[in-house]
Amino acid sequence: MSQDRTHLPQELTNHIIDLLHDAPTALKACALVSHAFTYAAQSHIFRHICIGCRRLMESSDIDRKWFRLQEKLHTSPHLIRHIHRLEPHSRRMSIETLQAICSFPFTHLKHLFTVISPESAMALQQLASLPCLRSLGIRCRFPVMSTFLQIWDRCSPHIRHSDLSGYLILTDTFHAIPHHCSQPIRLESVRIAAVEGVRDWVNHALCPSDFSGLTGLSIYIHTEVVRWSKFVPVFGRSKSSTFLPMCAISVSSHIM
Repeated sequence: MSQDRTHLPQELTNHIIDLLHDAPTALKACALVSHAFTYAAQSHIFRHICIGCRRLMESSDIDRKWFRLQEKLHTSPHLIRHIHRLEPHSRRMSIETLQAICSFPFTHLKHLFTVISPESAMALQQLASLPCLRSLGIRCRFPVMSTFLQIWDRCSPHIRHSDLSGYLILTDTFHAIPHHCSQPIRLESVRIAAVEGVRDWVNHALCPSDFSGLTGLSIYIHTEVVRWSKFVPVFGRSKSSTFLPMCAISVSSHIM
């Protein structure tokens, strides 16, 4: 049996893993059958962690799920490097669980998408500041602009993709607050939906994002976005909105 484990062709291992990439139970079984599957199976199992995504999950169930995962990662720290995408839905979990998630030492987290409550905005600062983070998407109804700004206050300058489609600011007053980002966030792509919520922030000098290198823009109906002052250098000043070919623009009537 040890000979089989040692000499299992890598091509066969990869092929089997690819077929089972969305079947965690089958992947775990493969890892038990042969050590040749272990690394690849662990990589797929832990690559995308979603906590609280099920609508029918109770808060107590979500808390238990996270603490089981946390215990597993503490006893097997080599698994942490496999976590590349994290989706904590904080509206269905206790603030203590969210704080535990946000303070966890993720080392290779690249994508963060979360549905939050305004009360948990401050806790997300720690995750949003991770130097390994490359994309950030947050959905929430913010009662005031200051709560929204808390999330971006210390964001990682390495973020390249941002989803602004899920913000709704429930106040008409924008008060600029200096941020503490160490460097501008040089975005390559951005998604915008509710322009009323982010227009003033995006166009303000204190916005931490730099849109000059934008190569992708996804808009929800509101084509006025391309005429915002921060986007004019990218798309040109033509009244007919002739766009530079280097930037792909998607305009849709619905949010995917």
